Amino acid sequence: MVDAGGRIGVTPHGVRRMTPTGSFASNPTTIVWFGRRIADEFSVPGTHRILDVGCGDGTLLLDLAPRLPHASLAGVDYSHENMLVAHDRVATSPHRDRIRLHEGDYLTVHDGTFDLIIAQSSLQDIPVPVGTLAAKLVQDLAPTGRVVFTMPSRCLYNVVLNGFRRLLRACRSPFTDRAILSVASRLHPEHSTAFLRDRVEYMYFVVRHHEASMRTTLERLGLRTIAIEPMPQTSWGQPRHNLTVMSR
Repeated sequence: MVDAGGRIGVTPHGVRRMTPTGSFASNPTTIVWFGRRIADEFSVPGTHRILDVGCGDGTLLLDLAPRLPHASLAGVDYSHENMLVAHDRVATSPHRDRIRLHEGDYLTVHDGTFDLIIAQSSLQDIPVPVGTLAAKLVQDLAPTGRVVFTMPSRCLYNVVLNGFRRLLRACRSPFTDRAILSVASRLHPEHSTAFLRDRVEYMYFVVRHHEASMRTTLERLGLRTIAIEPMPQTSWGQPRHNLTVMSR
């Protein structure tokens, strides 16, 4: 069923989920920042297997591959369109033999354990209880592994933004889509219209999970927190995120 520029998908768990039409181009500024932080400070010595949960079009995997030349990398994403782009990009990469892609619901992917699990602003949109998602991350983590993720923090800014998104969602129409794109074009003249149109859908997304709830749940499951730091905000329409690093 079509919903004003997006579509409603059904995960294998039977949960209805709204996803954008077409592929989602990653923000290069965010990817470079996140990739550098992972490779320089948060990867485990001797990292051999890396999993990117919500890998999108594969940009982060392709950024990390030359930074971590001895690692094999895997990515999973629910969007078929994202996976088509990712497969094309990986196929032309000199690192293609070290990158594997899975299309579908992360909770149904079983590919062994990983030394490093990363998730760049994806965990908050997975429509399952936070305990279920946290248990899956712990299950997939190697005995000496680390989880590095960015998620919206619990703060007043995000409470207001989430409320505004609920309001937009309740009255969504082609007019509100155009209004969001118009405001975004004025705030971000450095980006193309196509790039901004790709992100209109996300102004209707209401955050399901926050960094604090994910972190405390993972701690209850036996992980310990190594670092928490604010993530650079690239847009007024983007929730404020924390980057969190945890390990066994």
